[in-house]
Amino acid sequence: MISTTEFFKAADCGDIDKLQEGIDTFKNIDILDENNMTALGRAVSAGSIDAVRLLLDAKASTAAVYKDEKSILDWARDQEEGDIPKLIMLYNYLDRIYNTSIQWEKAKIT
Repeated sequence: MISTTEFFKAADCGDIDKLQEGIDTFKNIDILDENNMTALGRAVSAGSIDAVRLLLDAKASTAAVYKDEKSILDWARDQEEGDIPKLIMLYNYLDRIYNTSIQWEKAKIT
């Protein structure tokens, strides 16, 4: 079983196997480290696109507070270039489409 310290270290290093173990172990992958950052925030800071992708696939929150009291999503919106901000924005967009389609289905809107 992976510890929270190992989970955060895996986010820092882009260790996909350990991150997956943490995702499988913890009910809440948006737990905070001693600096109030999530594993997703740490993966973003480390620049590990594979770790970011894995955490986003696992439904890590982009609303978590990142540096300077901004959310990860706010940070991504402020970036003018880079693959990680684009990936975060794409996942946010896809989540919004998915959630809208669920609401339409519940309301029987066709």
